[in-house]
Parts: sequence; structure tokens; C-alpha cells
Amino acid sequence: MRPSLFIAAVLLAGCHSYPATPEDALSQIEQTVTSADPLAAWKLVDADTKSAVSAVLASERLMQTIVKAKYPPADAQLELEHLAAADQPDDEHFFAAMTTRWAALEGYRKRLGSISGPVKTKPDGDKMMYVARQDGMPFHLLKTSRGWAWIDPRTEWLLEKDRAAHALKTVQDNAALYKKSETP
Repeated sequence: MRPSLFIAAVLLAGCHSYPATPEDALSQIEQTVTSADPLAAWKLVDADTKSAVSAVLASERLMQTIVKAKYPPADAQLELEHLAAADQPDDEHFFAAMTTRWAALEGYRKRLGSISGPVKTKPDGDKMMYVARQDGMPFHLLKTSRGWAWIDPRTEWLLEKDRAAHALKTVQDNAALYKKSETP
């Protein structure tokens, strides 16, 4: 194999693709939700959700650093317990830890219909689609160049991104107050 073809093959092998059809996406969402597998959910969520997860993890890791360096030991211990998920090795495992903590997949379980029921789709603009079993509630999908991505978790992660940014500011302010109280 020529070197350029080998490099292209390696790059493509690392590329993740989403389900090819809304029906395939629904099937994978159903499997993910029924098995309560947050790592499988990670593979289905869209890039904006993944970006928000990354931002939350970065904020929480920075909070950990500030707390360890600037907080009194008793206060630091309590704060670090709340930030324990940030010890995960990467965005994917952080997503899994938080999704499990929030019981998010269990929350989607009530939206599933009978697994064998007919699938209904409803377009939502040019690149989005609602998909559900006839007797279930719809899941929201986004058409990407790599297939259909699941976007329902996006809203919670965007809100969590805002909460993490606010929490970071609070940790920074508290660190400054601790420092100020230490000076005679």
C-alpha cells in the first residue's frame, strides 16, 4: 500500500460515523437507553454536545486546581467531592460519569415505545428530524456529513456549561476571599 493511501486509511478508521438513517439512529438510541450505556450514548451525540462536555470538563478541572491550591483543607475536601467526575481521563468518560450521576438515560426510558412498533419520522427543517416508535415520544436528530446525530442531550450540556462557567467564577472569587482573610 502506498504511504498516502495508508495514512488515509488510518485517518478514516479513526473517524466516527453516526447511524446512516433516522431509523438506525432510533434503534441505537433504544439500545443505549435500555442498556443504560453512557459510553454508547457518547458515540451518538452531536459535536455541539461534545464541545459543551469538553468545556464543562475544562472548567471543573480548573476549579479543582484552584481549590487544591487556594482553599483551606476542610473546605477544599468538600468542594473536591463535588468535582470528582473531573478526574475522568477524557471527555467521553466524563460524559459517562455525569450521565450516570444525573440518571439521564433512565430519564429517556419513558420516551421509548414498544421496540417492535412502527417508526414515525417528522422533519424539523432541512437538517433535523424527530423520530419515534408509533407509541413512543420523539427523539431529536441532526443530519451531519457523517450520519444522524442525537441532539436531545445537547440542551442539558449547554446549561451545564453555563453553570460550570458560573461555578468557576464563584470558586475564583472564594479563593480571593480566602487569600484576603489570611493576610493580617
